[in-house]
Amino acid sequence: MKRFYYIFILVSFNSTLGFTQTDSTKDSLLQVLKLAQHDTIRLQVLSHLIETEYNDEIWPRYNKEMKSIAEKLLVNQQKSKIVVRIAKKYLAEAYNNIGFIYDNQGDISRALENYGKGLRIREEIGDKIGIATSLNNIGYIFTNQNDNPKALEYFLRSIEIQKEIGHKGGMALSLNNIGFIYDEQGDSSKAFECHYKSLKTREEIEDKSGVAMSLGNLGFHYKKHGNLTKGLEFYNKSYKVYEEIEDKFGMARLLYSIGSIYSAQLKLADAQKYFEKSYQLSKELGYPITIENAASGLKEIYEKQGNYKLAYQYYQEEIKMRDSIQNEANYKASVQQKSKYEYEKKAATDSIANAKEKEIKDAEIAQQQAEIKAKRNQQYGLIGGMVLVLVFAAFVYNRLKVTQQQKRIIELQKVEVEQQKQIVEKQKELVEEKQDEILASIRYAKRIQDALLTSQTYIARNINRLKNN
Repeated sequence: MKRFYYIFILVSFNSTLGFTQTDSTKDSLLQVLKLAQHDTIRLQVLSHLIETEYNDEIWPRYNKEMKSIAEKLLVNQQKSKIVVRIAKKYLAEAYNNIGFIYDNQGDISRALENYGKGLRIREEIGDKIGIATSLNNIGYIFTNQNDNPKALEYFLRSIEIQKEIGHKGGMALSLNNIGFIYDEQGDSSKAFECHYKSLKTREEIEDKSGVAMSLGNLGFHYKKHGNLTKGLEFYNKSYKVYEEIEDKFGMARLLYSIGSIYSAQLKLADAQKYFEKSYQLSKELGYPITIENAASGLKEIYEKQGNYKLAYQYYQEEIKMRDSIQNEANYKASVQQKSKYEYEKKAATDSIANAKEKEIKDAEIAQQQAEIKAKRNQQYGLIGGMVLVLVFAAFVYNRLKVTQQQKRIIELQKVEVEQQKQIVEKQKELVEEKQDEILASIRYAKRIQDALLTSQTYIARNINRLKNN
């Protein structure tokens, strides 16, 4: 999401929202970029390289490659919705970065054109962080055209989105810009509150580039309200952070700002030294707005020293740079682009037409969400039904298992009873057999007895017969 704008003494600064890049980190990212097999991964790596690269000759090359890959992915209609969304996200980011480049070069028309393209894509995919960024950048355009009320309108809309999504880096940036507008409008207390909140938020998230911005803005605030000593203190703190993270554009701006404090204190030698450093670095970077400020500072120094030849030379360059940034043609281009932007209902404006469009779009989104919710509920119902079926099946299976187990127990008991029955019958047979044996013995004994009784009777009869004879 490279190149947010913030305002600082009528200039912009490029900002990152995270960490500074070490050589080892950069080497690692470049290695991942080289080995990555998927374009979506390449897009993420390129975005990271852009975010953390302060060399303005290098990061635009990464941005060009990122734009090319994103466009290639969008040409293939076979891609999934997720891939298309990722491609659009990074394409919008690329347009935003291109807008930043044109803005720093003073080409307001092309800057607005690219910011607009980025914003339209971000609105299409619902990228709220991106939308807030684009609104912020467009607000900066109006600040640069001295239309502070319109700029404040965009900055306030940007911060509302940042608050909604809880994006602290974006909130700090918007607070930064809003604080500048309040300073311009003479509302010192609101301005200081915004700058201070911005600084604390950036310290909290360890955003070094952002901390440098907020320190610089507090320096500007103190200078504007006459506290030059405090202003110089914060300018020096800001410069040290920019130097630490090797942000040359920030360094160029702070060199000018420190020079302006010395100039106001009539320390002309010190002022000249810092203005010259700022001018040299600004020429190296090729940014008209920083060249203009440095040239203006040197012009004033040479005027005070009575060197009108050099003063006139720097005055001419000051006018040249100013004309390239803020001339009538560019202002008209800004207004025309804004009108076209509103007419197409793609920009976030306050027009009734756009409000209606937004209501319709919100209604469509709500309807889609309702349909998704209904489908989700149907899925939940289906899943719930399946769960109930599975639970019932598990219950039936468990009962069948219990029944089968009981059946096996009964069968075992039946076998056991049958075995007992067989044992009893066997014992009965044995008893009966014994009884038969006993009865046979009894009958045999009886026969013997009967036989004996018969013999005795016979003997007795014969004895009686003999007696009678």
